[in-house]
This record gives sequence, structure tokens and C-alpha cells, in this order.
Amino acid sequence: MRKFYKKVSTSQVEDGFLILLDGKPIKSPLGNIISVPTEDLAKAILGEWDVEGDEINPEIMLLTRFANTNFDKVRPQREAIVGEVSAFGGSDLLCYRASTPDDLVEAQSKEWDLILIWLKEELDVGLKTTSNVLHIEQNLEDLAKLQAIVNSLDTFILSAFYSVTSILGSLVLALALLKKKINVDEAWCASRVDENYQINAWGENLETMQKNKNDYKVLKSAVKFIKLATIFP
Repeated sequence: MRKFYKKVSTSQVEDGFLILLDGKPIKSPLGNIISVPTEDLAKAILGEWDVEGDEINPEIMLLTRFANTNFDKVRPQREAIVGEVSAFGGSDLLCYRASTPDDLVEAQSKEWDLILIWLKEELDVGLKTTSNVLHIEQNLEDLAKLQAIVNSLDTFILSAFYSVTSILGSLVLALALLKKKINVDEAWCASRVDENYQINAWGENLETMQKNKNDYKVLKSAVKFIKLATIFP
């Protein structure tokens, strides 16, 4: 996209901070004015627009994308988004274990067991695990607790948390990351136990390598967005 502005700046308003291009606030694809809750987040988004040269690349402006998602998708469809994110808890990655080979079983246990223990001790949610390929029914009360946690999230946080959960394939890992039980790299490694086992055994193709690279980049940006959007970290 050709750059159509010369000056970028921020401005504080009643409900947050605007990102201005030549004095005019940026808008989402659906025409919503983007106002973010913290000055730090506004400055970070401003940095994505404050580029040298005559071209901008919306594909790499991930913080801007999450802000757009907040206004265009999460706010008008909050209940549906909460439902989508919460649904990961009913078939969470950490609950489905291999029965063989032994080294994969051990790797899954090493990465996942302590997080499930933390989930029970800190959030009072106890999820069942299985080595059967069939779906396991979780306790409805535990699933309701997970949904309540997701529903309590501010829409800005939820906008990025939605991507975190999808990339990790696990609501449990996403919550552990959100609650600072684990860091980004630990969450990423835990979500890729099965995949890394296959890569070690058979190698990695270029398509998978590129997808993982892109997913990791989005994950880090989503976590950064959450951190910057949090008024009381």
C-alpha cells in the first residue's frame, strides 16, 4: 500500500488514545475510529505506521490488526468470540496424550503435567486427560469456570487472546501465558510437543517451517499487544 500521509502522532481522548495520520485518526477496515486504552499501545501502533519510504505493508502491522479486530469483530460479536475461545477447553491439546512411543509420552508429560496442576491449584479447574483418540467429556462445571474467565477479559485483551489460543491450540496454555505462569517460548514449545517429535523423526517441510515462523511472530505480537493494552499489569 502506498503511504498517503507525512506525519504520525498520538492524542489523548476521553476513552483512551488515538493514532493520528496527518492529524486524522486511523480507522479500522469497517470504518471504526481506533482508540486504544494506553499510551504505550498507541505509541507501539504508531511505530508500525511511522515507516521510511513510500510504501506500508499492512500484513506486518500486527498490533494494528489486533486493534482493528477489537472494533470490527470482538465488540460486535463478543458472545460468539467468548464461545469460540472457551470451546478450546472442551478438547484442549494438553488433555489428549499419546500411549506410545515412550519418549513422546514422556515429552508430553514433562511439558503439560505441571501446567494442568497449576490450572487446578490456581484456577480450580481440573481437566481430565486421556490416551484414547475418542473425545473425552469434561466436567461441565470446570468448562463453565473456563468460560467465565474468558468472559471476564476486556475486549482489547480478548482480541489478542483469541489469536493466542488459536495458535497454541490450547486454552490452558493461553491462560498460563496470560497469568504469567509460563513465557512465550515455553508456551510455544509446549504447544509443539507432538509436532517437534514428528520433525525430529521425519524432518520439516518448507511449508510447515514458514507457517510456524509466521505463527510464532503473530503469537509474540499478540502477547505484546496484551501487555501494552493492560492498564494495571
